[in-house]
Amino acid sequence: MAKGKPLTELEVGSIVSSEIKASLGYIGSDITEQRQKSLEYYFGEPFGNEQEGRSQVVSTDVSDVIESILPTLLRTFAASDEIVKCEPVTAEDEEVAKQASDYLNYVFNKDNDGFITLYTLFKDALIQKNGVAKIYWDTSTKRERESYEKLSEDEYTMLLDEDGVEVKEHTEYDDESAVKERDKVLEEVAQLGQAVDPMMLDQLENAPIPMLHDVVIERIETFGKVKIEAIPPEEFLIERRAKSIQDANFVAHRTTVTRTQLIEAGFDHDKVYSLPSDTQDKYNEEKITRFRNLDYDYDSNAGEASTDEISIFECYIRIDEEGDGIAKLRKVTLAGTEGYTVLDNELCDSIPFVSVTPIIVPHRFYGRSVSEMTEDLQLIKSTVMRQLLDNMYLTNNNRVAVMDGQVNLDDLLTNRPGGVVRTKGSHGSADKSETIKLDEEFINGTILGGNKEKVDVDSISKENKLALTRTWGSVATGVEALRKLTIGEYQNVYAPMLELQRQMQEVSKSMKPMMEQQQKLRAKLNPLMEGKAFNTLNAYSQKVRASLNQKIEEASRKQTSGIMSLLNAKYQDRFPNLKGFKADGAKRMSLTGVGMNRIMTKHKLSNPVAIAKVYPKHQKDLNISGFINLRYLCEQMNVDAEEAFLYVCEGMTSNNTRWLKHKVIKELERGSLGIINLVDYYDDKNKQHRSSNKPKYSIKSLYSSAYYKDWCTEYDVKKMSYVDFTKKFKEFQTATKKYHAQYPKGLLG
Repeated sequence: MAKGKPLTELEVGSIVSSEIKASLGYIGSDITEQRQKSLEYYFGEPFGNEQEGRSQVVSTDVSDVIESILPTLLRTFAASDEIVKCEPVTAEDEEVAKQASDYLNYVFNKDNDGFITLYTLFKDALIQKNGVAKIYWDTSTKRERESYEKLSEDEYTMLLDEDGVEVKEHTEYDDESAVKERDKVLEEVAQLGQAVDPMMLDQLENAPIPMLHDVVIERIETFGKVKIEAIPPEEFLIERRAKSIQDANFVAHRTTVTRTQLIEAGFDHDKVYSLPSDTQDKYNEEKITRFRNLDYDYDSNAGEASTDEISIFECYIRIDEEGDGIAKLRKVTLAGTEGYTVLDNELCDSIPFVSVTPIIVPHRFYGRSVSEMTEDLQLIKSTVMRQLLDNMYLTNNNRVAVMDGQVNLDDLLTNRPGGVVRTKGSHGSADKSETIKLDEEFINGTILGGNKEKVDVDSISKENKLALTRTWGSVATGVEALRKLTIGEYQNVYAPMLELQRQMQEVSKSMKPMMEQQQKLRAKLNPLMEGKAFNTLNAYSQKVRASLNQKIEEASRKQTSGIMSLLNAKYQDRFPNLKGFKADGAKRMSLTGVGMNRIMTKHKLSNPVAIAKVYPKHQKDLNISGFINLRYLCEQMNVDAEEAFLYVCEGMTSNNTRWLKHKVIKELERGSLGIINLVDYYDDKNKQHRSSNKPKYSIKSLYSSAYYKDWCTEYDVKKMSYVDFTKKFKEFQTATKKYHAQYPKGLLG
């Protein structure tokens, strides 16, 4: 059989794009519609047959069933940390199998949050037929920007020799100290006059000046790990005839990424920026349903080209690209929507997807979901509930017949308890539905308070006459009827209230002489309170109090000075004003005299606690004079002694620089010679090399030595980067020089 021609990139793109459009899960397929419907039932969304003014309640049977099944599944698979277990084949494989099991469980549980992965995978399967997980090697790139100043030629060269270093900015200039040193030497030579060799003088004048470098670099670190993630069902595509993933001729992962992510993944910059930014997500009904209630915005990048989202199809297809008649599995990455662009094309060993389904259907990939088995039940229950509620509404709010023009329709339509419906026409006798409208003055004065056997009809208002006539036919009949109806209430309630009011008036009258006497006594005391005798007494009291406070303060100062003030539990009792001002909502003034108000005013802070956000960058704005002052500051920031010590410990150990400062550098003040020994070792090695005519013992040699490694272990500090070590070692040399100036070698060691 003759070999065919190899396929071009355009032909490969065309074949793959055809497979995409013909696959299950592509836009508009039956599977997509079924899964979208299942999502709508799970979220309890309306069915689309709702009517205005009728019940629109939706039962939650689908979500109830799924949420009841899910815990049982998770308990079965994720009850322990040993989700994966490798079985040995022979006795010699037991240890290897155990190690493999431990490693795989670590990768799944620790590196990839295995519980969330299983939770998402199972829920996708229960709702949307199949849950799909992707397992692949994820390569990530970390970029960090660093700045260096006044690097020598050697330091600059060593920095560039490090892996993953990319120079972003670079400035080169003469070493001013070297220039000054050369000029000084030339001046001294000039004083010698003719005794100087002209050639030597010329070499000295034209000697190259050492250069210094200011550089900004970007340190690029690439690392990778096994990635296991459950992908949304709408992002997974598979050929229609497939029975399983591994046997399928075409499988794809459809997703969206930004241009920046594509460039970081290693794709060509110009090709990436030539791709269209339109994505198919805005037309994916499944994804729209998933984010329907979250105001999902598909155009949120505001025109920023670097963050434009691009449709990416990571396809795994069996294709005869080489033209040898044998289809091989290839990974082809396409970008775009219609005119697909091939970004990558390479051979691969396997398809990195796995799938689970709750109800397997033989001989086909997609099974059945629990959601579609329950949807009819949710529809039936919702329909019955709606009809029951509608029937109750109509029963409780039944329709009435009214005579046109004889009733106020606005009153009739406003259905509220105790409401009044105004009608036209008169009635000869009281009606159950008739409302009697009489004013309070008429009821209290004429009906309840009237002592006359007969009522003066002329004294009754026109409105009350009309109400009495409509109800009882005449005014006199109405008055008598009301008296008979209310006389019992009057005797039980109204009459006792009148008696209580009368008694209170009598008590008020009896207290009047006492109030007048009190006013007279207050008038006599006011001049005395404002006179000299009171002021003198007040001044004496203040003097005695001031003397007493001074003595207390002197005694307290002796007992609460220095660091002991932080340990004195009764310190606050002797200073009751220590807490300062109370909070007014989110605002609170600081205690005066501790230095807080200055920094609060400068940075417009409304609460002393907010100083914690300002101080790290503006330490010069707050002067901490000692531990006594620190005690006040901590109290005002709501930090007690245990919390202060905890935060000190956390701050010291938060990074290697701080730990080195407190563990090694400052320990010099307490007799630790860690940095002195390190510098002395370096100096001794240099002397040995000079005496033996060996190359100079460099700082880099010290950095790579076993001595420095053992030194880090002894003093419990992490090994620094070489650049940081060179800078810090210069500080060590300066401190060692000062130490030896005070304690020369041979006297103390």
